[in-house]
Order: sequence, then structure tokens, then C-alpha cells
Amino acid sequence: MSIGIVGAGALGASLARALAKKGIAATIANSRGPASLAGLTAELGPLITAGTTAEAASADIVIAAVRWADAEQV
Repeated sequence: MSIGIVGAGALGASLARALAKKGIAATIANSRGPASLAGLTAELGPLITAGTTAEAASADIVIAAVRWADAEQV
């Protein structure tokens, strides 16, 4: 089972932290690309990886952690 988080703001980052603490792997993505998440993924360890929005959206479970106004674009 794979988990993808689309959105790496306060909500997405908090979800990624919670998953990492529980030992659960996930891919997190934002509109700026994986390189922009290097600091966050370094902080959270090897279980949380940065990917493209397409990679995160192709996971078995997808969490859309975006503003309501942006939800249609996800």
C-alpha cells in the first residue's frame, strides 16, 4: 500500500511528520517540484520521499492537502 500527499504546506507537512513518526512511508509533492521539498524530506527521514504531483496522485491512498479553492486543480 502506498500513500501520496499532494500539498506540502502546514497540513501536508504535518501529515507527513505524523506518518514518519509512525514508521509509515509516503510520497509528498507540491506544485513547485520535488527539489523544493529537500529540506522537509531531510528533516523527516527516509520514509518520506519527495515526488511529483503525478507520482503522489498515483499512490493507493491519496491525501489532498490543499486549499479548498485549489482542490479542483488537484
